[in-house]
Amino acid sequence: MPLNLQSQPGRQWIECGGKHKDPDREPRPRRRVTYTRPHGVRHLFAAYDLDRDRLYGHIKPKKNRNRFLQFCRY
Repeated sequence: MPLNLQSQPGRQWIECGGKHKDPDREPRPRRRVTYTRPHGVRHLFAAYDLDRDRLYGHIKPKKNRNRFLQFCRY
């Protein structure tokens, strides 16, 4: 399952408004979620080499089986 940067319901670390709000505090700005990507997304293929203690990565415009196998062969 891919990881997406989407808003998730639940508690936030920012103090929320409501009944017990501090009256001296400014209202927090509304957080907006961006679901549209007009220029597309890029995909990161990454692998960690335990022997050399290095992280290798390739950024590709598309993600499919052939590109993943090409990265594995690298």
